[in-house]
Amino acid sequence: MKARSPLFTVEEAVRIVAGVVILAFLIAGVLVSKWWLLPAFLVGINLIQSAFTGFCLAEIFFRRCDLPQCRSTSASDD
Repeated sequence: MKARSPLFTVEEAVRIVAGVVILAFLIAGVLVSKWWLLPAFLVGINLIQSAFTGFCLAEIFFRRCDLPQCRSTSASDD
């Protein structure tokens, strides 16, 4: 029996969470108050700083959840 591979890698999970958070804050900014745009801005700033420094709390969290760093590409995965 083949072991199940995780649904997402760390990088994919970080991108999904960041996208969902930004969209949620943008919707709240349009529907509730413009002040909800500030957290979306801060998430964007955090994504930029993590690209330069390599430090991302979400990435650390997902690594501790045992998500793989990348997809394995072996020929036997057919």
